[in-house]
Amino acid sequence: LKYLFLHGQQYNNDDPLHLPGPGGEEAEVPIGENAYDCSLAWVSCDRDLESEEWERARKVRLAMSVAIDRQKLVNNIALGEGSPWYIPSWGESARYRQFGLDQLVHEYDPARARQLLVEAGYPDGFEIDMFLIQGLSPGTVTAAEAVATMWEDVGIRTKQEFVPRATFRPQRVSRVAKGVQTYSSGGGVEPVRN
Repeated sequence: LKYLFLHGQQYNNDDPLHLPGPGGEEAEVPIGENAYDCSLAWVSCDRDLESEEWERARKVRLAMSVAIDRQKLVNNIALGEGSPWYIPSWGESARYRQFGLDQLVHEYDPARARQLLVEAGYPDGFEIDMFLIQGLSPGTVTAAEAVATMWEDVGIRTKQEFVPRATFRPQRVSRVAKGVQTYSSGGGVEPVRN
């Protein structure tokens, strides 16, 4: 498992690239209806980063992150051959260092995850669709199923569905998918990074 993508939070759906041209031309990058769905626990209905609504959604996303024991995934699924990963690989590493993101760590803390969910207004947790897509890295689905178990321990229930990548990709491209998706790219120096 390399990534878990959270869908439903297309905040910039009013960007000119996503809107029809002045003469009615198709948008340069069309997105589907409801690509921004703030009924989802991890999505804010208010785009103001200082708003209470944004803070609640941020707490949900943080709870989802700290509820994952990344080292356990490395130890048990990759047999110790890997390292925990906290930010996507396609970012610019120099920028990570500039903003201190290369030091970012979300320690496994299920008690904190449960507390964050309570603070966000989800004392009983919530349900999320989980799209299990094998991808190119071994262990992708197995790791996602393990994450689902960890989330369940803090009250986040997953509705899991095995989906071929080719079937799911149009939902991803048009931004209409809702839930969490497994994703892995090609091999790297380490066999599995979580």
